[in-house]
Order: sequence, then C-alpha cells, then structure tokens
Amino acid sequence: MVFTAVGPTVKPITCSGCILNDPALSPDVLIAPFGTGSNGVQLVGMAPAKNEIERGEPFVGRAGAVLGKVLRKIGYKNEFDIRNVLQCRPPSDQWTGKEEWAVPAIAHCKVHRESGVRPKVRVALGEIAFRTLTGLIVPISKARGYRFEGEDGVPIIPTYHPSFLGRGKMELIPVMIWDFKRALEERDQPPPE
Repeated sequence: MVFTAVGPTVKPITCSGCILNDPALSPDVLIAPFGTGSNGVQLVGMAPAKNEIERGEPFVGRAGAVLGKVLRKIGYKNEFDIRNVLQCRPPSDQWTGKEEWAVPAIAHCKVHRESGVRPKVRVALGEIAFRTLTGLIVPISKARGYRFEGEDGVPIIPTYHPSFLGRGKMELIPVMIWDFKRALEERDQPPPE
C-alpha cells in the first residue's frame, strides 16, 4: 500500500512495508512535517488524531490550541519543524507505544521523521515521543526539566504533550513555556568543539 501525504508542506512520502499498511489498522493518509524549521527547533509529537487526518496537518484541535498558546507566549508561530513519531493515524487514539504494532511502526517511520532537516534541538512532546527519541522509559513528569541527547547528537528537551494539558491540566502551561524557553537556550549554545 502507498500512503498519500497531505499538508501544507507536502513532500511525496511512499510508506510501504510497515505493519500499519493494513487498511484495517490505519487510514491511507500520512501527515507530512509542518512548519518552516527556520528557528532550528524540531517538535516531535505522537501521531495524528482523527481531526489532524481530516485537516491534513499536525496539532489541530484541542492539542493544537494549547501548543499555539505556548508558542505565542514565547513569541513564535510556525517557525518550528513539527513532526510526529508516527505519520499515520494509529489504530487507537489511546496508545502507549507498547502495543504489538507500535515498536515496528515507530521504527519504520524513523526514516521519514529524521529526513530533510537536522535541527539544533528537539522538543519531545510527551512520553511516547521522549521514549522514541531517547530509548529511555521514564515518566515525562520526571524527565522534563532535563537535557538529553539523541543518538544523532541532537539535544532533546522533554515536556508534556499539549493534549495532556488540554485535558484539565492547563495549570502546567507555565511549565511547558519554561521547557520551550530551555529548548531555545539550548539551541543558542555554541556547538561543542
């Protein structure tokens, strides 16, 4: 099966050989990376939900509203490169990354997730993105506030997923803003010699 990528910054994506190529598990639409990436920061989320598949871009709906609020508070809009661990919709919106299909699907999507741009820093939005980028199994509430390094040497700053804040945890917006400011500080560090 060949998926069709949709979104404002669409580049053709052929996705075959993945466990989610089964139409019974996932629709045949991929959400392409979004945003310009001009500020050197890449945001990595989980996977597109139903409303994101319908609109053709990541982080719309309640999670997108929270993310937009955080980005506006730090003075940005679409200067980030926004990607997901999975580019297609998983069989369930309530997934943990431990399902039988999750590990091979996430590994398969790595080539699309890492293509195109090498950011100066990545922000892992939520525990699944953090685990995927670092290989560490740590609750996001314990990981956030620290700096980690990906296998490609790019620093990773973990924070809460915007959908978590949108489910009655809006008091954590200042924490998420702090994490984003930390990512911007990390971006501005001179490269190691």
